[in-house]
Amino acid sequence: MQDARTPAICNAVLKIPVLTPTSWWVSFAAGLLRCTKTAMKTLNIHSRGRWPASSLSNFASHTFVFSGIQFKCIEALVQGIKFKDVDEQKAVFALSAREAKKAGRRSDWRTTQTLWWQGEAMGRLSQEYETLLDEAYATLYAKSDEFRDALQATGDAVLVHRIGKTDPKETVLTRDEFVGRLMKIRASLQVQEV
Repeated sequence: MQDARTPAICNAVLKIPVLTPTSWWVSFAAGLLRCTKTAMKTLNIHSRGRWPASSLSNFASHTFVFSGIQFKCIEALVQGIKFKDVDEQKAVFALSAREAKKAGRRSDWRTTQTLWWQGEAMGRLSQEYETLLDEAYATLYAKSDEFRDALQATGDAVLVHRIGKTDPKETVLTRDEFVGRLMKIRASLQVQEV
């Protein structure tokens, strides 16, 4: 036999509301539905993920031309802007994602927080740099059918990127900057469709 004080004890100690058998089931089902919807609407962008996540990764191979320069992937641009020397920068721009990532490790951009685009310096936290990235991602979207199809296929999912750094002084593209750009492009498309 259950002690009459048990529900009050459970409520006070565990902070769990006392539920009748019917209300418990309804509450459980509603919670399960919320969890399922949340899980289905979150998409982790990762190069080893499944489509469409893998096609949205900076490592995905999407050849595109931006500002007269051909890139194999967006990662090559992100890594190449770490170099002041225009020839070295162009060499990095022509690399695959993994090669570009490796080359980018040679740069000491963190000490000055300076990045470079076609011989011109820009601060890591500058509006000029943000605009450059916005334009590069917009160009990628416009020029790559695969990238565009993948982004559209995400629907209204919340895009996340669970690897990478969060401090802009430690990386040229934080997790939030990366997925923020993707969601910004997607949101602008949804507005155009209305």
